[in-house]
Amino acid sequence: MHRVAELADRDMSEIKNTHEFYSITQLPDLLAELASCKSSSAAKVTGEYFRLIKALGSEFHILLDAEHGELGEKGSEVLAECVRRLRSGEVYVENGFDGQFGTIKVFAEGELKPAGGKKLSGD
Repeated sequence: MHRVAELADRDMSEIKNTHEFYSITQLPDLLAELASCKSSSAAKVTGEYFRLIKALGSEFHILLDAEHGELGEKGSEVLAECVRRLRSGEVYVENGFDGQFGTIKVFAEGELKPAGGKKLSGD
């Protein structure tokens, strides 16, 4: 950073961070948690992912901008709650170690009832 300041054509105190910061995870990972699947590439997760993209728009729109009611109507109330918690940072983080990726969970252990073969969308 010292070298950046040295080469800069203006005083570093003039530079302000005007971009917002978002902390999110991938939609398939959230859907896998909702479906109690071990893999975000499971067929039922992938099917639901593409259904939601078609119904609601891009993954970023779903995770960052879609209204709670819209998520509940075109997805499910559980999905809407999941996204609300993600946006507000109410998540459980398990750090990675020794080459293992960490995980992010939205619901506490036992908080979600097993899907029991029901569709993620609640249809």
